[in-house]
Amino acid sequence: MRILISLLVTMGMAFGASAAPITEFETNYDGSNVEVTDINDGWSIGNLDLSLSNTLNSTKFSLEEGESKSFDFFDIRLPFGKGSADINATLDFLTPEGGSGSSQGDGWWKSVFFVSKGGLTWDEQPGLIELDNGASFQLAFEDLAGIQLGNKSTVQATVTSVSAASVPEPGTLALLGMGLFGLGLSRSRRN
Repeated sequence: MRILISLLVTMGMAFGASAAPITEFETNYDGSNVEVTDINDGWSIGNLDLSLSNTLNSTKFSLEEGESKSFDFFDIRLPFGKGSADINATLDFLTPEGGSGSSQGDGWWKSVFFVSKGGLTWDEQPGLIELDNGASFQLAFEDLAGIQLGNKSTVQATVTSVSAASVPEPGTLALLGMGLFGLGLSRSRRN
């Protein structure tokens, strides 16, 4: 009976000492993209230049529930002239698997001599992304205002962990294993 009680206490301690729920994130450069889908009225010398941030190749981070992280998503360079465009963007993650969000935005620019301005507004945010393991996170893309001709402007993405799957700490699993080993050892001594 003593062995059964000690096993139950050990198991209770092991499962009660699980780590704080954490979700690991790693962006997928090759699975992400940003593109102009339609150039609207106006005239321009050159093209609206959009490119994924090189840092997406190495963006990795961990978030506990309620924590947020912002990072560079893509860069914009405006052409000379006046116009507007529809922009589609998709941000994909290697980790967590199945994490991906897309949105469409409206960009505009106006340049007269050496005075320029532009902006980008998203029609709606990618929002809540729910994963198969029960974890979920919010994904949002930054709106930009005051973009200047000739300067690179960077759009940031923000991830906020809403819920994460609990994972026991390695020490907790070791404690459970030692308890089971001790139970097996005491049974073998009885026989």
